[in-house]
Amino acid sequence: KQWYQRRVAITAGDLRESNQHFGLAFKPFAEGGNFGPDEIETFRKKLEKCNLKIDNCETFILTELDGMESKCLDAAVEMTSSFEARLKMHILDVAFLEKVNSWMSNCQVKIKTEVAACNMMSKKLKTKIESLRKLID
Repeated sequence: KQWYQRRVAITAGDLRESNQHFGLAFKPFAEGGNFGPDEIETFRKKLEKCNLKIDNCETFILTELDGMESKCLDAAVEMTSSFEARLKMHILDVAFLEKVNSWMSNCQVKIKTEVAACNMMSKKLKTKIESLRKLID
């Protein structure tokens, strides 16, 4: 934005300076020029109107730039907010999946512990059955 503002200011300044030099270039017939006093006055008034148009145009352009900057900023804020909302949802999803993964790991450990306990009981039961068979035989 600043680059455009500088560019507009420089260009408008160049136009004003050019108009000023042009206005000073009018020489009346009495000084060896090509213009009468009324013509010089008419052209200077036209140059003043032109300078007013340059001022108005510069103001309009700078106002439009400010408006565009505001619109772009609003759009960026809106996009950022949307992205943040989606990111928060994804973070919640990841946290939930990590919690589910933790629960599954805990369940697997508990199941393995139970299987190991059952296997131990099965071995003890087999040895007791064997010892009973031996007693019966």
